[in-house]
Amino acid sequence: MAEMKSRAQLAAEWGVSLSTVKRLTARADFPTAVRLGGSVRWVADEVDKWAEAQRGGRPSRYVTQYRVARDAPPVILVPAGGRVA
Repeated sequence: MAEMKSRAQLAAEWGVSLSTVKRLTARADFPTAVRLGGSVRWVADEVDKWAEAQRGGRPSRYVTQYRVARDAPPVILVPAGGRVA
């Protein structure tokens, strides 16, 4: 059976919120979801191909910086895999 990913897994992998993933998965060009019992999953290979097409040649890994508090040092979020291209 193919590897399946949940919204939470996609959010963690992409470094975005669940609401962003929900908005992206509602797009007509996003791969079709599969219902497994009471949960919704997407075939990992299909989602990865879709994400690659959306990047349009941009690097597949990126770093995003957020300031947690005014005096706090920046927090760097790195996508799953821990490598930055």
